[in-house]
Amino acid sequence: MKTVLGLSVFLALAPFAQAADIEAGKARVATVCAACHGANGQSVSDTIPNLAAQRAGYIETQLKAFKDGTRKAQTTTSPAAIMTAIAAQLSADDIANVAAYFAAQPGAAAGAKSALLPNVAKSNVTFPEGYKESFVKYHTISFPATKQVRYYYANKAAVAAAKAGKPLPDGSVLFAEVYAAKIGADGKAGHGRRRPLRRGEARRLHGDGA
Repeated sequence: MKTVLGLSVFLALAPFAQAADIEAGKARVATVCAACHGANGQSVSDTIPNLAAQRAGYIETQLKAFKDGTRKAQTTTSPAAIMTAIAAQLSADDIANVAAYFAAQPGAAAGAKSALLPNVAKSNVTFPEGYKESFVKYHTISFPATKQVRYYYANKAAVAAAKAGKPLPDGSVLFAEVYAAKIGADGKAGHGRRRPLRRGEARRLHGDGA
């Protein structure tokens, strides 16, 4: 009887222990997802899917697949490669919260686009002078399948906003160095043996979003 009672209490409490935090999901979306998928799940482009009203379980499954490598990019410039880098920044709780937030949003009307679109611009520029001293290298990702290592940099304005959990302000600069890498016997990309693949391009984002 004690065993059955204990099991019943556990089952009753389990849903509450696993409930997603929609407000936390909203905050994470604002700093990680909004620039592409929109703060309310209405994307900024016809080539980017809307996530508003999408099933939470589906979003969660896809983010987990990007994070653990189950869903792989066909090319290094494909949207899947970008999503792999984004998902790598998310914890298990982040994924559940983000999925719950998007699922709770009303579905987008036909042709609707995020209001963030006018605030996002892209331009090709040279790497900032002295960036290795003045920028923060905030993330490193190895891609054994494509024999690449990528180093992600952000300027102080972007880092300060990210640490505060706020949208990136005007003047935020993010870019990545892409290197070819030899693959070791363990199947991992070797960071110490690399050569630049391409330099001279950076992505500058203006307005809210990451």
